[in-house]
Amino acid sequence: MSNAVKASSAPLYDPVHLLACVQSIQQDGSYIVDSDGYVWTCQRAASCLLMPQLGDTVLISGPNAEQVYLIAVIKQSSPTQSLIQVQGELRLEANQLTLKTQETLSLSSQDALLMQSEQVQLATDQAHFLVNDMN
Repeated sequence: MSNAVKASSAPLYDPVHLLACVQSIQQDGSYIVDSDGYVWTCQRAASCLLMPQLGDTVLISGPNAEQVYLIAVIKQSSPTQSLIQVQGELRLEANQLTLKTQETLSLSSQDALLMQSEQVQLATDQAHFLVNDMN
């Protein structure tokens, strides 16, 4: 007697995996992309952190034509400006984190900027502070 179970037959659909160009970004956050003259409407996958812009070459993928997601920006039309955006809270964790820029580093918050550490070091040639109220 055999314990083998017959595998179900393969599902009947055609997976989608295409390079496309972003044609427009809709108010609802969906993207209209063109791949070889075919127009697709898709949502940005949660794993695609780099925000696609008009003219970008992107990779779209899905199990069928009705479930297609924009999963990656392959080539930016304007690589001089990039935006990484997520919904909700973003938390980065590492043993060490370094932010480095050739020019200005700006930190901005509409509510509060909180820093907490056992030790703080600041080394600079010049410092300018404007504080309206200090406790």
